[in-house]
Amino acid sequence: MFKPQPFIFAFLTLFELTFLFSVKGCSQPLFVKQNSVFTPSPNFSFLSTKQIDYFLEVAMGSEFSQSNSVVRKWQGDIKVQVIGTPTPEDITTLVQVMNEVNFLAEGNINLRFDNQNSHIKIYFVPEREFANYESNYQPVNYGFFWTYWNNNQVITKANILITTENVTQRERSHLIREELTQSLGLMRDSYRYDNSIFYQGWTDVNEYSPIDKVLIQTLYRPQIKPGMSQEQVRQVLRSLIPPQNPQQPLTHPLRN
Repeated sequence: MFKPQPFIFAFLTLFELTFLFSVKGCSQPLFVKQNSVFTPSPNFSFLSTKQIDYFLEVAMGSEFSQSNSVVRKWQGDIKVQVIGTPTPEDITTLVQVMNEVNFLAEGNINLRFDNQNSHIKIYFVPEREFANYESNYQPVNYGFFWTYWNNNQVITKANILITTENVTQRERSHLIREELTQSLGLMRDSYRYDNSIFYQGWTDVNEYSPIDKVLIQTLYRPQIKPGMSQEQVRQVLRSLIPPQNPQQPLTHPLRN
């Protein structure tokens, strides 16, 4: 799907982590050793009809706003700031998801932690406080995101809200993965695949399904431009060959 490009990972040292986070009330170490691996989806000759249909369903428009059904995506570096009271497991999940997205996007975007002029702010706070941090919050959601874009349909800012109450750690990890991924431009939910991170029903899925990987890869292909209509996207996708990613696992670089 993508032409080969260098992969970018969120390499962070313990020294960097100490100064990058504005995290309150977390007395335990922020990170634990990462042993999980991530393998890209298999190669295909061309994108299949079901992949194209699912991409159009998830990527065109947004879930809550009345915006036009066009492509919206980020460009370049995306600075991420964490605020509130995450658990060490929350931060581990966040770093894992950022690594996986950077890998799948193949250098077309790069998520990294930076508190200075951040583009994405992730708030770990009780759900009852969500409206204090994002005026567009829609009750009742234990995880919520809201994106902002310019006249060219390039996303420039996002607020992500993750509840610190009434959910298990596994459910929180799912919410982190879902809300961060959707804030990248894959904004809609679907009932098509119950193993997908974009599934409309309540779930605690904690990894990308093969078709989820295809959607992330596809959105961040250079041929998919911000502002494209559904018909323009369909025409492009019918002619695209999936990315030729090597099939080696991605091991996360963090260490204690």
